[in-house]
Amino acid sequence: RPAFGLLALSHCTSGFDPIGFTTGLVLFINSMPLIIDGPSWTKEHLRAFGLSISEIKGNILSHIHGDHSSVIDTIISGHKVKLITIKEVYRSFILKVALLIGWPEDKVERMIHYSDIKLDKPYHWFGATFKFFRSVHSIATVGFEVTYNGKKIIYSGDTVWGRPLQNLFAAGIVDQA
Repeated sequence: RPAFGLLALSHCTSGFDPIGFTTGLVLFINSMPLIIDGPSWTKEHLRAFGLSISEIKGNILSHIHGDHSSVIDTIISGHKVKLITIKEVYRSFILKVALLIGWPEDKVERMIHYSDIKLDKPYHWFGATFKFFRSVHSIATVGFEVTYNGKKIIYSGDTVWGRPLQNLFAAGIVDQA
């Protein structure tokens, strides 16, 4: 296991492929695995790489679209999870899970150890420093920059890019912040 690096759990075609997988990553920090936007069948993907769901130290959830929130499976199976995200994504996730599986929101909350991310403050995790930022997407979404021992990885989360993003800048709908 690398001290700092990414492992792609699946090959993603577009995110809208009905027979393919979506993007899912494992971020290693200090050789400890953290799932980023786990794809469907995360446990099986992990097993293929010699990892177990019990080894995962946390889950970064950029947004609550179904192709990014496989942590629901872990909760349903009765395992508590560490969830790292902003409050808007967290509250939306709690409501979504409660409605999907018919549990009261407080029961879902008891299954989660939540780390409330602030966009204006660094988040420190096992020797790494995260800086989270908003991404341009149809629902509340975050990306991040993580630095560990002088090396950096940037993850945008789902976002608009290229000409469509330039059009949003030109129209004053989004800004550089």
